[in-house]
Amino acid sequence: MGTAIICVVILALLVVGIKTSLKRIHSGCCGGGDAPKKWKVADKTRAHYPYAVRMEIEGMSCRNCAVRVENALNKLGNVWAKVNLEKKEATVLLKENVDDEKLSAAVGAAGYSAGRIAHIRP
Repeated sequence: MGTAIICVVILALLVVGIKTSLKRIHSGCCGGGDAPKKWKVADKTRAHYPYAVRMEIEGMSCRNCAVRVENALNKLGNVWAKVNLEKKEATVLLKENVDDEKLSAAVGAAGYSAGRIAHIRP
């Protein structure tokens, strides 16, 4: 009985490992494929962004992931996002108040999950 349980656990871990590897190979994450081109933010004057939020981001594993999240947020317009891969969070400066759902949807569309969103300003 114990051997059967161990075999099931090993098989489950193997399936998860294969799925993760296939996803990384397919998406170009973690060194596979070309790195995404970083979206340029035209206005980098902090004073022009009166609102700011900090978002937890789940699912990032490499610098390419961080760039994808930054690009998804920056493409919303009137947004300047910076992602900290080590902390698994994004600091998002906004020219106008944007609904949390819109920010979460942009992160979700990039293939990641937004966790807690904390408003740091105003």
